[in-house]
Amino acid sequence: MRTVELAFEEHPFLNKEANDYLQEVELLKHFYAYPPSINSIPDVIAKRSGFPLEKREILVNQIHKQYDGIGVSKDHLIRNQIDSLRDQNTFTITTGQQIHIALGPLFFIYKILSCIDIADDLNRRFPDFKFVPVFWMATEDHDFEEINYVKLYGQTYSWEDFQDGAVGRYNTSSLSDTLDKLRERLDDTDENMQMMDLFSDVYSKNKTLATATHDLIHRLLGHRGLVVLDPDNVELKKEFSVVITDDVIHGANYEPLDEYSKKLKNSGYDLQINPQNVNHFIFNKGKRLKLKNTNGEYQVIDNESITPETLKRRISDHPEDFSPNVVMRPLYQEVILPNLIYIPGGSELRYWLQLKGVFDQNKVPFPMIIPRSSAVVISDKTYEQLLQAGGDLREMFLSENDMASIYGAKSNSPVKLIKEKLKEFQDYIDTLPPELQRLTPHQATPIKNLKGIDKNLNSVLSWLEDLPVEVKGNDPSFNRLLKIKRRFFDLTFPQERDEFCINYLSFIKKLTTENSTKGLFKECRNLNILVTKSI
Repeated sequence: MRTVELAFEEHPFLNKEANDYLQEVELLKHFYAYPPSINSIPDVIAKRSGFPLEKREILVNQIHKQYDGIGVSKDHLIRNQIDSLRDQNTFTITTGQQIHIALGPLFFIYKILSCIDIADDLNRRFPDFKFVPVFWMATEDHDFEEINYVKLYGQTYSWEDFQDGAVGRYNTSSLSDTLDKLRERLDDTDENMQMMDLFSDVYSKNKTLATATHDLIHRLLGHRGLVVLDPDNVELKKEFSVVITDDVIHGANYEPLDEYSKKLKNSGYDLQINPQNVNHFIFNKGKRLKLKNTNGEYQVIDNESITPETLKRRISDHPEDFSPNVVMRPLYQEVILPNLIYIPGGSELRYWLQLKGVFDQNKVPFPMIIPRSSAVVISDKTYEQLLQAGGDLREMFLSENDMASIYGAKSNSPVKLIKEKLKEFQDYIDTLPPELQRLTPHQATPIKNLKGIDKNLNSVLSWLEDLPVEVKGNDPSFNRLLKIKRRFFDLTFPQERDEFCINYLSFIKKLTTENSTKGLFKECRNLNILVTKSI
């Protein structure tokens, strides 16, 4: 596997917030705790070194139980990873994502590999400490329509079995029909069939989507030391019950979230979160329902009223019935994990920047934030076509117009020649002898008219700029480059978000099994362009 890396300054997928954050722009420094630098790690460790031993014990016991649930043997190396979390010199590096069927979009696997490689890198740099990569499964999400489909070869295949409530609790028995359709449509290669066998096995052996996804990720990346965590857990929620009460009963997080959101917006940045009085859902009759507090009157989305006293008792007796929203989920994570770093996508980074006040309000340390790596995957054949057409990988991330300008400068396209001639003519008019320019219009009307042509020439040049890029290039090689760009390097619909893992199963198998891919995603500030032989 060959890779070409772009420095983060050239990263085409970064939004303004991520770009400014990585460049440590002064306006953003109020909204996070640590600069995204290896030099910050000792400070983050010092801040988290007091993570309570009793919390570590509860965490370790619950993770072991979850691995018991998917049948992982007691002597598996992952058990040592879990046990190491009892030690005060062990810390977690965390990322998380919705639990999409069949892994979901490509960025899902990139996110996890970024987490693993950063943990590996820190283990090498700081041998007195241990760093464990953790994948936080968003099992409590209830947006089924966001996770119940995959796109294979341009066609959408959906799991049509709406069961309501947290998607992690969905029964997977009806998923077999969707998997059969995917298997039938997939190219019949050994790698594809092996991966489909894996999908079929985990979804048939495990009763819920949460345990099936846990099993799947463990089988793919357990050998890299990745620990998978399901936060939909009664014992872990007990550790968070005080925060739940403060949020639900006292609305403690509205003001700090509102304050930091306004400051961020006034600094010129977009907001991902609208502040609310209550930042928890409630599980009720199998549904995950939104809680609302209107002047002390609590209601769920179906208009059922709940008194504050009832809510307090329920939080105390059944904290597992309360599910954090986008504001509280990061806080929940940092309360139950001895965590140093969280690895978000671009949109996630936006809302993390709104949360510093919420963390301060709850006296919970804010982690270092390191955006995940990105990648574009192209085959050897496509790469050779690109080179033969005179293209450059870095130029593929430019706009089509900029590509046309660069390519036109390399070739003698008609548009380029016309522009050159018109420019020469403009320059010639500007060099008319002074004695001619001093003639009155009555004496030199033709000269006056000639000078007036300049406006028309500018109009022609503007028209040339607005021509379709295919016309500007007017070259079969350039049109081949455009085709490659539109297929793999579309900045509006990036491959990693628009393409699903199901289309790249041989590549996923390579990423998750070969030692040669270790460290591939460790450089969080780089974009990896992967050129592979087997897509």
